[in-house]
Amino acid sequence: MAVTRKQIRENLLRQLEDKGLTDEIYRSQVEQYMFFHARLCDLNKMAVGKDENGDKTIDLDIIREARQVSKSMREILAFLGLKPPGEGGGGGGLPPL
Repeated sequence: MAVTRKQIRENLLRQLEDKGLTDEIYRSQVEQYMFFHARLCDLNKMAVGKDENGDKTIDLDIIREARQVSKSMREILAFLGLKPPGEGGGGGGLPPL
């Protein structure tokens, strides 16, 4: 079962609420995380392609950008003291990202 963006957002917001972090600054960090999540999904789709012979190719520049986006996502979670959904984060029962 695929995890939806809505489920991820709800899980992270629930974790914030459980910690008593309800100010807008914390919620805006979740929205930033979701922006990066969407970007990472786009990058993952673009990273692998095919050349003129039909062989798989990997775009290393896209891979580098994906690593930076992933790092930013981890930094947001660390700042908020949250766990990614599926890793015991708020008991959401979601599979890992």
